[in-house]
Amino acid sequence: MRNLIKNATIIDEDGNSCAVNVLVEGTSIVKVSKENIDIPAIAYDLSGYTLMPGFINTHVHLIDCFDAFNEDKLKRWLMSGITYLRDQGIFSRNTAKEAVGWKNKIVHSSLYPSIAVCGKFISSINGYGGVEPLGVSNEYEAREAVKMQIDCGVDHIKIALDNGYDAYTQSLDTLPFELLSAICDETHKLGKKVSAHVNKSDKLDILLKAGIDEAAHACYDHISEDSLKFMVRNNVFMTPTLSVYGEILTNWGAPLLYGAMDNTKRFVEMGGVIGLGNDYINEKEIWSPVGMPIMEIELLQKAGLTMQQIISAATTGGAKIIGKNNYGEIKEGYMADLIAVKGNPYEFPYLLSNINFVMKAGIVVKQ
Repeated sequence: MRNLIKNATIIDEDGNSCAVNVLVEGTSIVKVSKENIDIPAIAYDLSGYTLMPGFINTHVHLIDCFDAFNEDKLKRWLMSGITYLRDQGIFSRNTAKEAVGWKNKIVHSSLYPSIAVCGKFISSINGYGGVEPLGVSNEYEAREAVKMQIDCGVDHIKIALDNGYDAYTQSLDTLPFELLSAICDETHKLGKKVSAHVNKSDKLDILLKAGIDEAAHACYDHISEDSLKFMVRNNVFMTPTLSVYGEILTNWGAPLLYGAMDNTKRFVEMGGVIGLGNDYINEKEIWSPVGMPIMEIELLQKAGLTMQQIISAATTGGAKIIGKNNYGEIKEGYMADLIAVKGNPYEFPYLLSNINFVMKAGIVVKQ
């Protein structure tokens, strides 16, 4: 099947706009041109619309105790413009095998976003990570936990270094450095990456030395310049999840948000790569909606990021985090996950709350 998107406006990383025609064949973009494309295809005239790559949410939890494997919600995410979701850890008694099986069942459907899953948190005995994290107590168990989940087919590994911060998570045990390092080493040997739940800078420093590939949150206390530079130099990514800290500030008055904002801005200014994610666990209209994470976008703006930087986080940044080098850009050979809004969301960000056009893997699912 061929689809032709005509007269759409795209905006480059320097803020320059131009009208283009985009030819899609099968699941891929095969031509992007400012000139007319004269070839038989189903045409969609997007004059007056801004065309963007589909957005990638790099931090959600789709498998919790009360609402696991909800495919109706996946459809809502897709209709909002989120064409890829990255699950960041099972919070229920479900297994990695069940998560991968669910992903594989729906992988070829154009009704849902693409999904990356990581299975269970690998943690200490009595450690952070949902109802039943994979608790390990020695190097053999740590490496076997990695192998077992990767053998099941997970896309990445999730660990945690958090000894608790509220009435539900106080005095948790944490993994020692040698086990964190073993987990990262084994994961890398098997060709996968490690994302780490962390929210304090001293814990982040330990995880960086252990070899993590991503901080799953921005820390709420000051991250040193040296640590941020280390992350940039070694391609360690970050998904800030400022919405989490915004909710804590609003509901409980703890001012954790401001430090997380500052860390995020300094990291991006140094050239660090961030993703767009809001740590969805259950549906909350403001903080973790099923759909476009508008509050996360707004908080990133308040942190001092431009809309160009934020949309880049949701597209090219997300593609780097999920390890997909043919996602996140409107280029020939790239996956035809595309969204559009009437008007200019770089100038008027609220337009992102109402995506008018969605193409998933070359199939138009909303217009």
